[in-house]
Amino acid sequence: DAEGEIAAVSFVRVYRSGYCKQLGERLWDLRITVGEIFAGTLPSLYTDSNRTTLMNQVEARTKVATHEMMPKFHAQHASGPHYYVAIMATLPEKQGQGHCSNIMRAINRAADTDQLPCYLECSGEKNTKVYMRFGYKVMGQCSLSIQKDAEAGSGEFTEVYCMVREPGEHGSLVEK
Repeated sequence: DAEGEIAAVSFVRVYRSGYCKQLGERLWDLRITVGEIFAGTLPSLYTDSNRTTLMNQVEARTKVATHEMMPKFHAQHASGPHYYVAIMATLPEKQGQGHCSNIMRAINRAADTDQLPCYLECSGEKNTKVYMRFGYKVMGQCSLSIQKDAEAGSGEFTEVYCMVREPGEHGSLVEK
């Protein structure tokens, strides 16, 4: 931003040969967890015995989202070569200042240059509206409710959407 601070980040992966979850990717979470165990840096959520119920809910939701639904959506809606916008995040106090827009325009320009579609997953209708402004269209959605949500009285998890942007699709935002 104008103060030289990081206001927004994005992680994008380009799948030039199509989406295929490699063995290394499947083991990535395990590698990180094992590393944190040996380093003694595993978050207290996993080590505090008083948080067992919450930990079980987080693990159940993570399993449903990252190991079942999202890979299924990804393979179904972006099986060929594409740009995968895995993360797009803006600090809450920096939202509405154009940081996400600048990054998304740069991603879109790169994908257009390569003539590749873009794929992402996001939660909540508010976020889908943001991405629609960049030419993304909702291709699927699901609710990640788990049985433990009802037991804890927390209600269902927010809706998760998968979205695709075809090359050259600009949505309602004009390129700057």
